[in-house]
Amino acid sequence: MAVPGLGDRTRLAERLIAHTWPHLRFADTSVPTPGMDHAVIVLRDVIDTSAGTGDAGAFLGDLVVRAPLTSDYRAQSHAEAEVLEELRAVLARQGSGVRIPRPVLRTTDGTIGAQTFVEGSPITAAAWDTMASAQQEKVVDEFAELFAAMHTRDVDSAPFNTVESWWLPTEHRELTEAVRGEGLGHTRLNISSPRALPAKAAKVAETAPKVIPGELSDSDKDIIEEIIRDVSAVLKTPFSPRLVHSDLYDAHALWDGDHLGVIDFSDMNRGDPAIDFAHLVDLDPTLADVVLARTKATSVDGIRPEYDDDILDRAWIYKRWDAVFLLIDHLRTGFTSAEEAREAFAAVRNPRRPGAV
Repeated sequence: MAVPGLGDRTRLAERLIAHTWPHLRFADTSVPTPGMDHAVIVLRDVIDTSAGTGDAGAFLGDLVVRAPLTSDYRAQSHAEAEVLEELRAVLARQGSGVRIPRPVLRTTDGTIGAQTFVEGSPITAAAWDTMASAQQEKVVDEFAELFAAMHTRDVDSAPFNTVESWWLPTEHRELTEAVRGEGLGHTRLNISSPRALPAKAAKVAETAPKVIPGELSDSDKDIIEEIIRDVSAVLKTPFSPRLVHSDLYDAHALWDGDHLGVIDFSDMNRGDPAIDFAHLVDLDPTLADVVLARTKATSVDGIRPEYDDDILDRAWIYKRWDAVFLLIDHLRTGFTSAEEAREAFAAVRNPRRPGAV
């Protein structure tokens, strides 16, 4: 399966901008590290001249323009924008310094959209190690504020009920009741939407035997099979669905010297909140435990998020599955580099999560 190259994606974004918003003027452009599902370009010092004369108009600052590459992501773009607006309002009520994008422009068909540019550098393990303890504490606090804001939303109410679900929407309240002890014989997973994790997991389970090279060691093949079984079992367990980012690894968590910034909510789902803690172990083995404790203590609109005792064990299962996903993507499309795929898989060979007591 071929995926558009960086040059092709940049040209696509530039053509869409010129066609859709010819009234925009900007000083410069840059192209960030591409994601799998969008063509992305950054516009610097943007001015909207539609209400002015010549180059006079409203100054919009720096914008990130994102063009979804598939119909599923285009269909979800309106829900993403509406949820971002709501989350910004929730964070503002908290007095939180967490920075997330603000939707600025979008087309009615979801072909292209523009958001405010969130400044900062990725919080990699190396960056984390160089941060002062006070800065690390600020990151922990603001992860907790964001998670509490997201995980306490009523996913059966607008606009959150328009976000893609891991389970069929009619079962959300049934799942919540099951978690409270009333029981549920089975869960109907959403395996029809490519954006939902159950559909991605089903695709990986189907594809893995076809693309895993024969020269891979038997032990590594066993690990891959174990991970696929584990995530399948977890997804069949009833959870109270929450609003989740779903893709919060270091490239999407930024630090500007003062506050946390979180970007790329395009994989946002209604699902298991454990997935939002999955990649924190990349920064420090105990960070997920620390952030979880801080999140539990964070009240949003008078509500504190509640989590079950196994949430971080499930987070590790999702982390391991993501490594298999990257390996399969490398073998199928080449978009994920061989080095990235190898490093991700090597980090999750152990079934026991880092920092587990």
